[in-house]
Amino acid sequence: MKHHYKRTGFTLAEVLITLGIIGVVAAIIIPTLVTKITNKGYVEKLKKNYAIIQDATNMIVAEKGDPSQWEWSVYNSGDYVANDSIVESYKKYLNVVDTCPATVDTRFTKKCVLSRSEYSYLNGSKENVVDYSKVWGMYHCNYILMLADGSTIGIRFKGGRCGRFWGTPDITFTIDINGKAKPNKIGRDIFYVYMLQTDHGKIKPYTNEIFPGTVDNVNTCSPDSTGQSCAYRVLTEGKMNY
Repeated sequence: MKHHYKRTGFTLAEVLITLGIIGVVAAIIIPTLVTKITNKGYVEKLKKNYAIIQDATNMIVAEKGDPSQWEWSVYNSGDYVANDSIVESYKKYLNVVDTCPATVDTRFTKKCVLSRSEYSYLNGSKENVVDYSKVWGMYHCNYILMLADGSTIGIRFKGGRCGRFWGTPDITFTIDINGKAKPNKIGRDIFYVYMLQTDHGKIKPYTNEIFPGTVDNVNTCSPDSTGQSCAYRVLTEGKMNY
């Protein structure tokens, strides 16, 4: 007795349709997945940089005492040795491979940073992102420390060689977690943290408060904003979901 078996399989049309569906799904899912992985990397690098700045500050406090007792340069005094000394202390406790001095033209020093047109806010705008007349002028008057892991830390004092930055913390740290690598965007790979002389060496993410005399940059971490407060959002929430 002969048995007849029905031949099973996919036709070419069915295979092509299936591949097409897979391609559409992949086109939707893969970019989202890549973004999530990339953002997770940004978060971890920010956490790392935040931690090493705090650790270095703790060591300086152990060495020099409470920041309220540190020697700080006074604006317009012509003597900036005190600020220089604080930076030297940070250099001692961070894995620094190169530096650039704090000058008006630091942002043009190609060795340490990029040209002004290569930085942007979180919303993509480049307007005034490196304008030294603005509170958060990119790297203006920052002592720039290039670290061995490829990140860059800028240190700017409220009062120093380039003037007095009203409405800013005593020290602002500009963290570029991947140095000159893209996207070079505030709130994505560039963040701000700070220290006040009265906070006993506590490094805080910018910003959950309004500093007297400055523009309100609180809650500026959404895709259509400038991104200045993203350090606070990321370090508080532990993720980058914007």
